[in-house]
Amino acid sequence: MALRFRSTLQKRSRSVPEAFAQQLIATGQVQHPYIGIQMVALNPQVRQQINNAPNSKIQVENDQGLLVVSVGRGTPAAKAGLQAGDVIEAINSEPVTKANLVQRLVDKAGVGGNLQMDVRRNRQTVALTVEPEQLPNIQSR
Repeated sequence: MALRFRSTLQKRSRSVPEAFAQQLIATGQVQHPYIGIQMVALNPQVRQQINNAPNSKIQVENDQGLLVVSVGRGTPAAKAGLQAGDVIEAINSEPVTKANLVQRLVDKAGVGGNLQMDVRRNRQTVALTVEPEQLPNIQSR
C-alpha cells in the first residue's frame, strides 16, 4: 500500500517537469501562463480581520472564495476587468477556495486560453473572462 502511494506521488511530481520538458523539446521554450493577481483564501477569521482592520478599504461578505488583494497594471486580469476587492468564487464552473487551484487552472488553460470567472463584487455576481498570457521576463538592471 505504501509503495503504491509513493508511486502515485512520484507520478504527480514528475508530471510538471515532464510537461515542461515536452514543451521545451517541441517548441524550444517553456510557456508560463499568468493572470497577474495577488489573492488570499477567505475563511471566517480572514473575513473578520479584513472587515475589522481600521485602514481597510475593502469590506468582505464571503467566508469562502479567493479575495483579490491586488491586480497588476496591464495584466490579463486587469484587461478582463478584475479588481482589488473582488472575490473569485468559481473558475470554469469549478468552485475555488485555494490559490494553488487557481494556478493549476491557469496552467491548464495555458497562454491564450480562457478562464470563465464568477466573481462577487458589490453584492452581485459578475462573469469575467480572463485570457492568461506569457509571464513577462523580468530583467534586472
